Amino acid sequence: MRRLDLLREVVPAGSQIMIDPNEAWNSKEALVKLTAIRDAGHELLWVEDPILRHDFEGLRTLRHAVNWTQINSGEYLDATGKRLLMKNFGTDLLNVHGQVTDVMRIGWLAAELGIPVSLGNTFLEIGVHMAVALPEVEWLEYSFQNFDHLVEQPIEISKGIAYAPDRPGHGLVLSEDARKEWSRPRRLERSQLGPAPINPRLPG
Repeated sequence: MRRLDLLREVVPAGSQIMIDPNEAWNSKEALVKLTAIRDAGHELLWVEDPILRHDFEGLRTLRHAVNWTQINSGEYLDATGKRLLMKNFGTDLLNVHGQVTDVMRIGWLAAELGIPVSLGNTFLEIGVHMAVALPEVEWLEYSFQNFDHLVEQPIEISKGIAYAPDRPGHGLVLSEDARKEWSRPRRLERSQLGPAPINPRLPG
């Protein structure tokens, strides 16, 4: 709760907040804690992976019990597991990432069932192509891995929206300048690494 209080102090008013217990709770514990969070005045857009991934009954029960927020689950399940999760009505949003073929297949199944999709982290945000190719993707996870310097032109992200490039293929070309500047023929000690690459996505 203290972390949510601190978060409320630093993020702009009206921001949408999501939390991720990362399967730390059981279903009853999740209900108690999410109720306490709500009663403390914290509004959550969703809670990601609140309980064990295969506890479909617990996820379904929790989903119906906490009608003030959404359950986002499925991240750690394979395609078969994600299908079973949806078949058992265990999630409000399906979290997908991984192999392109699996993501597309399960994403289209989610669309048939009317289940929104959130697309997890992908290297250099290449997942934006899958996101725009599926009808139910509402969210694209972005964790600032600071790899933009490796390509000539990274995926454009502006005001919280990622834009799929219209360049051929995935639209990313490795930077020859980065190859020369950041090449490390041998492994360096941490003390030898130097400063991180400058990234214009970070505020000055």
